[in-house]
Amino acid sequence: MHFSDVFSALVKTVVLKRPLRSLGIPGAALVLVGLYWWVQILDTYNATRQFAIGNALVASVILLAGFFLGISALLLIAIVLAVQEHR
Repeated sequence: MHFSDVFSALVKTVVLKRPLRSLGIPGAALVLVGLYWWVQILDTYNATRQFAIGNALVASVILLAGFFLGISALLLIAIVLAVQEHR
C-alpha cells in the first residue's frame, strides 16, 4: 500500500514538473509511430487494393493516444504557468 502511494506521488511530481518531457515526448513518438503505420497501411492498399482494418484500428488508437498525451502536456504547462502567475 505504501509503495503505491509513493509511486503515485512520484508520478504526479514528475508529470507536473516536466510535462513536456514526461508526456509530450512519448506523445510525439506515438504520433510518429501511428503516422508511419498509416503510411504503410495506405501503401499496402495502393499496391493490393486490400485494406487491413485491424492494422488501421491499432494505428488509429496509437495516433489518438499520442495526440491526447500531447494535448495533456500542453494543458498541464498552461495550468502550471497560470498557477505560478497568480502566486
